[in-house]
Amino acid sequence: MRVSAYEVCGFVAGRHGLTMAELKNHSRAREYARPRQIAMYAIRTLCPHMSYPGIARVLARKDHTTILHGVRQIESLLTGHERVAREVGATLTHFRTVEPVSGEAA
Repeated sequence: MRVSAYEVCGFVAGRHGLTMAELKNHSRAREYARPRQIAMYAIRTLCPHMSYPGIARVLARKDHTTILHGVRQIESLLTGHERVAREVGATLTHFRTVEPVSGEAA
């Protein structure tokens, strides 16, 4: 099953009590920035067909280097920050265990 970047964003926003607009806003406050970075990392992992510029468009960013920075930030936090590792793990597990919709190839 092919996961869409919008599905990942919706899931991450919901887990963090945010709306899609809040996830996509340009605030640097940690309550918005960290979930947005988790979404960037999850999209990059779950949607290998997506380019950095494509992920940037989904998240209303102007530059693909913002996505690159976010992905690298989460990669660096995965080993030392249990909460971030748990959130990323829950997101990846959710999409890797989702049953395909009838009519889709398994």
